[in-house]
Amino acid sequence: MKANPLRASRVVKGFIMSIPELERHDNGNLACNSWTIINKETGKTVMETWQRSVAEKVNTDKYQVLTTMQHLQRFNQSIAQ
Repeated sequence: MKANPLRASRVVKGFIMSIPELERHDNGNLACNSWTIINKETGKTVMETWQRSVAEKVNTDKYQVLTTMQHLQRFNQSIAQ
């Protein structure tokens, strides 16, 4: 049985752990509308979500939350080298 990357939101000094804000174009429209959850140990993508509430509940000790745009930029850099 695989571990679920989601758990209750982490609270530090009374604040919910933040996730990256979604990027916007110069005209204010969203350039990216989802977050990608990545396993820190393996570097593999676990899931993509379009819900902020889901991204905020990720166990950040084990998983990294990136906007999908950030994830794709990193991926493209890794294969371009």
